[in-house]
Order: sequence, then C-alpha cells, then structure tokens
Amino acid sequence: MTEVTYRYIIDELTKRSIRHDVHSFASGAKMIDIWYDGHFYVIQIDSESVGISEITEDNPGFDTKPDAVFYNSEDAIKQFDAFLL
Repeated sequence: MTEVTYRYIIDELTKRSIRHDVHSFASGAKMIDIWYDGHFYVIQIDSESVGISEITEDNPGFDTKPDAVFYNSEDAIKQFDAFLL
C-alpha cells in the first residue's frame, strides 16, 4: 500500500515540476516535504499508513502526529490530489 502511494506522489510531483525533498529513514519510513502554490506540506509514509500535514501559521510546528492519517492508498492519494487542484 505505502509503496504504491509513495510512487504515485513522487511521479506526480516530478511530472508537475513541484519542488519536493524526500527523507528516508533506516526504519523504511519516508518523509516528503512539498512546497506548492504558497503552501508547505509534509507527507509521512511508513509500513502501515500515510500521514499528511500542512504547515501554516496556525500549525507552525511539525511533530510525529500528522493532521490526517490514511490506511489505504486510495484515500491517501485522494487527499494528496486535493491539494494539487
């Protein structure tokens, strides 16, 4: 599930030339920082879930608890696509 979601996100970001950085961890988890249309998003991907957060003035800090967590690719991809519209 998470590898499918990861590949989709990276492919879309690359195809659209959207600035992003990927951080990989020894645990296998990945974090994707995304700068798009004046917004900053962080996507956390581990073996069981995908977390998505938007970093804003009201939500300036980043911690291990994302704004939203998804346990299937379809829901995670829908949320990702929603902020690219």
